[in-house]
Amino acid sequence: MAAKMLSTIFLLASAISAAALPSAYSALESTSFRLIARLDGFHSMPEIDGLEVAFTSPADGVGIVTLVSPGNGKMITGHDDNTVSIDEFECPDGGIGQWLVSPGGTATVPSTNTVDLKCQGGSSQFFITPEDSLLHYQGGSWMGCRGSTVGLSDQIIALSFFKDGQRPLYGCQEVRLVAQFS
Repeated sequence: MAAKMLSTIFLLASAISAAALPSAYSALESTSFRLIARLDGFHSMPEIDGLEVAFTSPADGVGIVTLVSPGNGKMITGHDDNTVSIDEFECPDGGIGQWLVSPGGTATVPSTNTVDLKCQGGSSQFFITPEDSLLHYQGGSWMGCRGSTVGLSDQIIALSFFKDGQRPLYGCQEVRLVAQFS
């Protein structure tokens, strides 16, 4: 009897401990969603709020992840290997376009690298926090940048990344990417 009570108490304590652990999970096993940009930090570019994630037309199997007007965003797929892709990105070999994040810069200033789509060799370590549906990538934050800030046309708002400890570039707006599941 005492052993049965002890095992019941142990199971209850284990359940309470597991429930108390913070949870973040991978980019959802083959689940599709849209990503909506929401302003974060200082609001230097309020027009970015509510834009959706899409991409530029590929050149040689490489595209750039962009922010476009609401209703024109693309479906993003999260995979169980912690990668994300945009299925509509056409790869010559029939594969899918995976996100490639290339952080860089100095300790306080990020590089002008954009988040790219590549047919092979995308980044891993993406995750979505279940409590707020935010897409994260290892150790940093997202920013939407005027094209001229990252060497493109100002017709484009490109998605870029800055590491913890860095500040957003001038001409960029810090954003949170909120997953909207359909």
